[in-house]
Amino acid sequence: MQSFSRRHLMTRLLPLTALGFSASSLFATPAFARDKTQAESFTKALVAELSAVAKRPGLSEKARNAAYRDVLQAKLATESIGKFLFKGAPTDLATPAQRAEYNQLFPRFIAAAFATQIGGLVERQINVKSSLLRGENEAIVRSDLVDRAGIKKASIDWRLRWINGQPHLLDVLVERISPLVTKRQEFSSLAKREGVDALLAHMKTVAN
Repeated sequence: MQSFSRRHLMTRLLPLTALGFSASSLFATPAFARDKTQAESFTKALVAELSAVAKRPGLSEKARNAAYRDVLQAKLATESIGKFLFKGAPTDLATPAQRAEYNQLFPRFIAAAFATQIGGLVERQINVKSSLLRGENEAIVRSDLVDRAGIKKASIDWRLRWINGQPHLLDVLVERISPLVTKRQEFSSLAKREGVDALLAHMKTVAN
């Protein structure tokens, strides 16, 4: 396993991370009953499942990332993330067929993007510490990334959203830095510069 400095962690997260932001009011969905215990249990289980993939012997990097993606695809707040990111692209450039292809590609794309981001984290120990309920249907679970000596290397916040009564992962922030605003800006820039077809081609490359 490789060692992680804070600087190295941030490098592993690029190009997904660059700007901090508060996402508590970005998405509006119906409220469901939720509590801190449920939020922390979901996060611990997700970390454990991803860590098991990280420790699985004999996997190539490509196969390991694919395994991370398969774990994450059912755990992400995919629709909420997808709507937010596509708002960054000029909607008048997208035809109905392009929108349909975007919706078809997005679940695998975003799971693969999160797999790249999270894979470097779960190779190390992550200790869940506490949680905070936000708004009507969100929570933040706070955790620490620690080295083998138990020394804290980075703070990791897991932003969750309740969908149909169950928590789903909305965002992962390392040292309070979120990837979603940067990714939204990337979507907008690529669509304006090269067109929506170029954006879809990029998504295909990441998803596969």
